[in-house]
Amino acid sequence: MTSNNSKLEDLLCRKVRKLAENVYFGQNPINVNMLTMDADGCMFDGFSEVVKDATGVTTTHFLDTLHLKRSVSRAISNSKLTPKLATDIPCGYAMNKT
Repeated sequence: MTSNNSKLEDLLCRKVRKLAENVYFGQNPINVNMLTMDADGCMFDGFSEVVKDATGVTTTHFLDTLHLKRSVSRAISNSKLTPKLATDIPCGYAMNKT
């Protein structure tokens, strides 16, 4: 399974690089120096590498806050919370025991 995920990620990274090359070196080049996307490093890294090579400019990465919120919410929902958690929170944030 991991091997298939790795192959899929490699394919995606190549596709993103190809897209970036088409944006910069296609018939109607577009100068992109800011990208808004989720925290998926492969996509941003691939695009920003092409931008850096083409223009010398470092691309600014903005996170898609809706996607980020959903990811964090999903992670919290899937977490197993225990009563011990309240005692593990640093002083000032812990709830009073009754």
